[in-house]
Amino acid sequence: GAGHSLHWADHLADLVYWRDTRTSALVFTGVMVTLLSLLHFSIVSVGSYGALAVLGITITLRLGRKGLQALRRSDGPSARESDPPPTLCQGEC
Repeated sequence: GAGHSLHWADHLADLVYWRDTRTSALVFTGVMVTLLSLLHFSIVSVGSYGALAVLGITITLRLGRKGLQALRRSDGPSARESDPPPTLCQGEC
């Protein structure tokens, strides 16, 4: 709807007017690298290498996150260690 397009217009204005310096710098750098790459290579090469870079970064971050989760699970006590030891019935059985 109209509200959704206004939302994107606000984000675009923030980028153009450099209200969020870090995001604007990242977008500007990405656009400049892409344009400079297109001067020397075909659009198919630039697109495929860009997609390969995104895929490589995504896989690396995903594997790193899975590795950290596995380390966190192995650091904590296992289910058997956290349970109290079994005791004989004392009182009513």
